Parts: sequence; C-alpha cells; structure tokens
Amino acid sequence: MIIAIVLWLVFNFLLSKTRTGRHIYAIGSNIEASKLSGVNIVATTTKAYLVSSFCSCIVGLVICATSGMGTMDAGNAYEMYAVAASVIGGVSTLGGQGILIGTVIGASIWGVLQNGLQFAGAPVAIRNIVIGAIVVISVLIDVIVRSGKLGKKNKLEP
Repeated sequence: MIIAIVLWLVFNFLLSKTRTGRHIYAIGSNIEASKLSGVNIVATTTKAYLVSSFCSCIVGLVICATSGMGTMDAGNAYEMYAVAASVIGGVSTLGGQGILIGTVIGASIWGVLQNGLQFAGAPVAIRNIVIGAIVVISVLIDVIVRSGKLGKKNKLEP
C-alpha cells in the first residue's frame, strides 16, 4: 500500500507539474497538433513506455512477493481491471483527458463492486459481466459528452 501511495504521489507530480506530463496529455489528445506545436512524439512516447514497463516490473515483484512464487500467467486479466478502473474514474477512451485521482477513485469503485459481488455470492462470470457493463456505460457516457450531443436539442430548420 505504501508503494502505491508513493507511486501515486510521484506520478501525480510528474503528470501535473512537468513538461513531459503536459506532453503526454497533448499526445493523447491530438498527436498531429502536438507534433505541430513542437512536442517530440518519439521521445515522449518512449518515456511513457519506459515508465510503464518500470511499473509493470514493480507490480510483478509485488505479486511474486505476496504469492511466494512467480508464474507466467500471474497477472492474467489484470488489464481488464486497469481499463475498468480508469474508465470508471473518468479517463477518456478517446484520449487526452483524465486525472490520476479519478483513476484511484475508479479503482476504489471497482474494488467495492468486485468485493460486494463476491460477498453476495455472485459467480466470477456475473462479476465480470457487471463490471463490463459498467465500463461500456462509462465509455458511452464519455463518447456522448465529448461529442457535444448531451443536452442539445435537434431543431428542425424551417
């Protein structure tokens, strides 16, 4: 838990207070506009992938330490959980929008749902269906809001 808090503090600072963090958001929002405004796309993307692989290494070590062994499929299906937590927390699947605290809140909501469904005795398949439905609804809401069609009425021109 301490590792997660430290990593969150570091990445929150990096994404909100540094030039590289702004460049990451810019690339996620519009890669062509980022390129035209002078962002080095290759260097910024490489930095993001290096940090991601570092975090994957830390997670692998933590899983190995908690289970007492390492297997090739130890983190199977964790990508679905990460996407679910991010989308529930407000990260846009269209790119360039989202904050780190939203992902933490999304992970908390996901954890409460997962534990509540497990406590209720729901099978794993039902749990995955419920989480998947929430992710689909979150993505639909994001697409509707980002397209600007929410709250606008279609008026017929005379």
